Amino acid sequence: MKPSILGIIPVRLNSSRLPRKALADIGGKSMIQRVWEQAIQSKIDEVIIATDSREIAVHCGKFQGRVEMTDSTHLSGTCRCTEIAERFSYDFYINIQGDEPFIPVGLLNQVVDWIWSSYADLQVGTVASTRCTKEDWLNPNVVKAVTTADGVALYFSRSPLPYFREGYQPGVVLKHLGLYIYNNISLARYSLLGEGLLERHEKLEQLRWLENGIPVRIMRTSFESFGIDTPEELLEACKKVLLI
Repeated sequence: MKPSILGIIPVRLNSSRLPRKALADIGGKSMIQRVWEQAIQSKIDEVIIATDSREIAVHCGKFQGRVEMTDSTHLSGTCRCTEIAERFSYDFYINIQGDEPFIPVGLLNQVVDWIWSSYADLQVGTVASTRCTKEDWLNPNVVKAVTTADGVALYFSRSPLPYFREGYQPGVVLKHLGLYIYNNISLARYSLLGEGLLERHEKLEQLRWLENGIPVRIMRTSFESFGIDTPEELLEACKKVLLI
């Protein structure tokens, strides 16, 4: 029997670099609506938008997005997911970033297939693209990942990772994509573990698992997805809609 899967889109109204970005208009639809519409087209069993904003909740009701209100004190999307998991019992939860309006449905389906085939050994997982350019490698806004030979994460960093003594080598670096997969037991543990030192300095929530010795498996993909964090990236997203 295939495990049940709940998709959660954690979203908040305030953002330091792009305030109110969840409600930003991209070609006639808000960012959160575009994420929702991509997610519900996938093979995920059910999708919930998790927010602490009444304004976002009212807005999502206009396009019939399913919303659950969550506490305003959560420091990360994963923490917001833990609250949802307390209310809804599923075998696995997929944390879908609320600022990726063009996340490919094919990528979400690939993640579902991966869960179905690997669930016996999967506690925590995430996704990384094999399409990492030298510019990505040098960009602190792009998170890099390195793994063991069998795909377990060794580390994630905003710094160029790994260091190439003889110059950048294409095909070695993995570009982390912001999808997280947790089984029900691991997600329940997350808040209990507390913020880690590396997590605090890198501002990467997935490091909490590694700092506590919990393996994070990485699914490699050739799909691309990108988040929107700045006004410039929002403008590029609007241009992308015009070209579709």
